[in-house]
Amino acid sequence: MLIPCTSKDRTKRNDAFFYSFNHFTVEFTASELIMVTLYMYDDLDKREVLIELIESQTQYIVAKHMLKDFSGGVYVSFLLSGHYRLAIKPLDVEYDALLMGIFFDPPSENSIKPKSIMDIINSPE
Repeated sequence: MLIPCTSKDRTKRNDAFFYSFNHFTVEFTASELIMVTLYMYDDLDKREVLIELIESQTQYIVAKHMLKDFSGGVYVSFLLSGHYRLAIKPLDVEYDALLMGIFFDPPSENSIKPKSIMDIINSPE
């Protein structure tokens, strides 16, 4: 579900976010190498969320990342190309999964370009 809302500081800026009490997925195809970055923020300071990057054709889970203690907001980035699905799942049934933003950018000059899928899996966080 996408929820637009007025920002807390009551400016004219609007915030929007995706959330689900089960889980939700985002699918995308990148014909060339791109950086996909998720912005996650826990306004309750109680959520634990699992992010899975899944290669769509094989359904292979390429990477898993568990988040907790992210009330200050965190960015999670993946450098990849191909057809993928991101699954965002709450680990506690009392709280929802929440995605504040998703960004698709070309890799920068400072990006480390992976040689294989194993480079993506084994890259430092």
